Amino acid sequence: MNRRNFIAASAAVGAAATLGATAEAQSGPGREYYELREYKMQPGANKKALSNYLKDAEIPALKRLGAGPVGAFTGKFGGRSLSLFLLVTHKNLASVQKVSEQLAGDEAFQKAGAAVLDAPIGSPAYARIESSLMVAFKGMPHLKIWEKNPNRVFELRRYEGHSRKANKKKIEMFDVAEIEVFEKTGLQSVFFGETIIGPNLPNLTYMLHFPSMDQHQSMW
Repeated sequence: MNRRNFIAASAAVGAAATLGATAEAQSGPGREYYELREYKMQPGANKKALSNYLKDAEIPALKRLGAGPVGAFTGKFGGRSLSLFLLVTHKNLASVQKVSEQLAGDEAFQKAGAAVLDAPIGSPAYARIESSLMVAFKGMPHLKIWEKNPNRVFELRRYEGHSRKANKKKIEMFDVAEIEVFEKTGLQSVFFGETIIGPNLPNLTYMLHFPSMDQHQSMW
């Protein structure tokens, strides 16, 4: 399996994590869904404008519609320095559909996000959004929120399997033993998710929290 990772600082946009029937049945009761969006920006783009949009428009609207916790991050390493990320937690698949449908009719959202939503074609706030939808692992069915501090960092890792069977086997390894090993060694897990819709399938994704970059280095 291939491993790709980047470090993201939660304070980037001032909005750190406050962080289907058939598909529902397969996921099991109580397991959350995670929508991970990467807002890709061109060099020289106004990252502050997009940050303000997420902080003042997108995140408040998501919470009004019942989604959450929501985390916003800025890319630091791994070729993601021009990206902003949004992690949205959904209790079920119905929430994913509801949010998508109702955002368009949310007047407060439309007004607060006008600068980005109505940006002219010649100066868009971002180039593209790449989105993935994941279902939480059985071994960690709910996202965990860690204490805020100005130095903390998050690491996002993705394992890409050569086949669906291999991907399922890796997930089983996490569920049976590896998540517990992380806990025993002090690695602070945020979530583990199997990607069900998104690029580079099959894959699994997880996020870890570290109080500082120094602790990231020492823990690994």
